[in-house]
Amino acid sequence: MATNDDDVSNSVQECHKQLQLAVQYQKILARILAKIRATVNLESLCSTSCQDICRQLQIERVAIYQFNADWSGSFINRLGFAESPWDAMKAFGQDLVWQDSYLQETQGGRYRKNEPFAVADIYDADHARCHIEVLEQFQIRAYAIAPIFIGAKLWGLLAAYQHSTPRQWHRNEVEFFAQAASHLGVAMQQAEIIEQTKQRTAELQDAIARQRALTEVVGNIRSSVNTEIILDTACQELCKLLKLERAAVFRFHEDWSGEFVSHFGMVEAQWNSINPFGKNLVWEDTHLQETNGGRYRNNESFAVNDIYQAGHSRCHIDILEQFKIRAYALAPIFTGAKLWGLIAAYQHSGSRQWANYEVEFLEQVGAQLGVAIQQADNLTQSKQQAIALQDAIARQRTLTEVVGKIRSSLDIDLILKTTCQEVCKLLRVERVGVYRFNEDWSGEFVSHFGMVEAQWDSINPFGKNLVWEDTHLQETKGGRYRNNESFAVKDIYQAGHTRCHLDILEQFKIRAYALTPIFVGRNLWGLLAAYQHSAPRHWETVEVEFLGQVASQLGVALQSSQMMTQVQTRANELHQSAEQRRILFDLVVKIRESLDLETILKTTVQEIESAYFALILMLVFAVVNLSLKMYYPSSILPYPSKCKIIASATSSHPNIVKDNCKLSLMSTVLVPKYLI
Repeated sequence: MATNDDDVSNSVQECHKQLQLAVQYQKILARILAKIRATVNLESLCSTSCQDICRQLQIERVAIYQFNADWSGSFINRLGFAESPWDAMKAFGQDLVWQDSYLQETQGGRYRKNEPFAVADIYDADHARCHIEVLEQFQIRAYAIAPIFIGAKLWGLLAAYQHSTPRQWHRNEVEFFAQAASHLGVAMQQAEIIEQTKQRTAELQDAIARQRALTEVVGNIRSSVNTEIILDTACQELCKLLKLERAAVFRFHEDWSGEFVSHFGMVEAQWNSINPFGKNLVWEDTHLQETNGGRYRNNESFAVNDIYQAGHSRCHIDILEQFKIRAYALAPIFTGAKLWGLIAAYQHSGSRQWANYEVEFLEQVGAQLGVAIQQADNLTQSKQQAIALQDAIARQRTLTEVVGKIRSSLDIDLILKTTCQEVCKLLRVERVGVYRFNEDWSGEFVSHFGMVEAQWDSINPFGKNLVWEDTHLQETKGGRYRNNESFAVKDIYQAGHTRCHLDILEQFKIRAYALTPIFVGRNLWGLLAAYQHSAPRHWETVEVEFLGQVASQLGVALQSSQMMTQVQTRANELHQSAEQRRILFDLVVKIRESLDLETILKTTVQEIESAYFALILMLVFAVVNLSLKMYYPSSILPYPSKCKIIASATSSHPNIVKDNCKLSLMSTVLVPKYLI
C-alpha cells in the first residue's frame, strides 16, 4: 500500500513538475510572440529566445542553422547561445559551414516534412561513422532538432546540443522545441516581410529619386541645342548619379567603326590620366563592324561585372586592359529608327555588380539622349535650311544686281570685269576669271580678275590675254562644257588629275576651282572660272549653281552686246550710204543747172567730201565725158585734153588725182560706155 502511495505521490509530483515546465514553456513562447508583435529586431529576438530556451531546459547550447541554396548550411552564431564553458568552443565559430551530405542529397530530409528529431546519445543512434566523426568534432553527445519554416519554405533548423553527457529528451521538451522553432519561423517570416517591405519602399524611393534625377538630367540635356554640350552634360549627370568612374558617348561611323565624341565626366580625377581616353578617340570593334551594331541594333543593353569573368576573347580583353576597364555597362542611343551610338558606363578600379536599376537608368538616359540629339539635329537642320533660304534669297538678289550691272553696259570688257568682281565678292573666292575659246579650241583669259586677297594679284602668269592651252579641251572641242556641264574640284591633289595638268595648275598656284560654261546662243563661247589659291575649298552645290546662273546671264549679255554692235555697224553703213546718195544727187542737180564745163567741174569738186572723193571721182569722169559730148558732139577730146580739163578742175585735190593717175582706165572701165 505504501508503495502505491509513493507511486501516486511521485506521479503527482511529476505531473506538477511537467505542468510547471509547460507554464514556463508557454511564458517563453508568449515572450517570443510578444517580441514578434512588437517587431523587435530579429537578431535580438533569436539571441534572447535561444538564451531563454537554454536556461529553461538547462541545455548547454542552442544554435540556429540556415540552409544554403544547395542544401548545405551554416550556423548563425550571433543568433545562438551557449552556457559556459561551452561558449568558448573554437569548433563552433562565426558562420560555421556544416556540409551534411544526407541533407544535401534529400534536400532537407525529414525536416522537409516538419518533423523534429531528438537523439539521447549519438553512440546509441545507429549513426554512420562519418556522421559520428562530425558530431565528435563539435563535442556533441546529444541533440534535438526542429525545423524552421518561413511560409512553406524550409529555412533552417533550431538545434539544442548537449556536450558533456547524454540526455534523455522528454516528449514535451521536443514539442516545446518544435513550437519555439515555429514561432521563430513566424518571426523570421515577419522580419523578412518587413525587410522586403523596407527594400521595396527603399527601391520605390530610389525609383522616385531616379525618376526625379532622370527628369533633371533630361531637363539639363534638353536645355541646350548644342550637341557637344548635351553629350557632356549627360556624362557628368550619369557619373554623379550612379557614382561612376567614367561615362562616355560613342558614335558609330557609316562603316560601323566609331569614336568617342564626348568629353568624359569623372568621379575619380585619377582616371583622367588614362592616356588613350579622350574626345575623338577611335575604337574599332570588329564584331560591331561585322554585325552592323550587334545586339545594340535590337535595342539591347549589355553589362559586364568583370571583364575576366565575361568570356571575352583575348583580343577584346587586350583592348579593355589598354583603357584600364574592369567593368562596364552599355546602352544604345537611337535617333529615330537609326542606331546612332552607345552610352557607356566604365569602372576602372575594380569589378562592379551592376544593379538592374542602374542598367535601366542607363537605358533611359540613352533613350532621352537620342531624342535630344535628334531634336538638336532637327533644329540645326532647320537653322541651316533657314540660313540656306536666306542665302538663296541673297544670292537671287545679288544675281539680279549682277545681271543689272552686266546689262547696263554694251562694253564687253566692262561686262566681264563687272562679272568677275561681283562673283568674287559674293562667293568670297580669291579669284574669278573669264576664259574665251579660240577657233581651234585653245583659249585665253579675256578678263581682269577680282580678288578678295590682294596677295593673289601678285601671281605673275595671271593677267588679261593670258593664253592657256588645254589639249583635252582642244581635242574634245570643249569637253564636258559642250554639254553645258559645270565642274568643281575641292583639291587638285585629290581629283585624279594627270601630272601635266597638275603642273599647269601649280604654275598658277591654283588649289581648288569651279568652272561653268558660257554659251552665246548655241555656241560654247568660253568659261566662267572661280579659283582658290591658299587652300582646298569645298564647293557647295548652291555656289556652283550660282556660278552657272551668272555664266548664263553673261552669255546673254555678250550676245546682246554683239547684236548691238552689229546693229550699230549696219546703221553706220546705212547712214554712210544715204549720205553718199545725197551728195551724188546734189551734184547731179548742180551739174545740170550749168552749161559751162569749167564751172561744172569746179562745182563738182567743191561738193565732194574728202572721205568720198575716190568714189565720186569716177562719176566726175562720166559727167565730164557726157558734158563734152553735149558741147562737142562731133568730136571726142583726146586723152591729154581730158586730163588737162580734169586736172584744172580738181586742182584743189592734187593728191587724189595723182593717186588715181590711170584716169583713162577709170573713165573707160569703171564708167559705163554710154556715158563716155
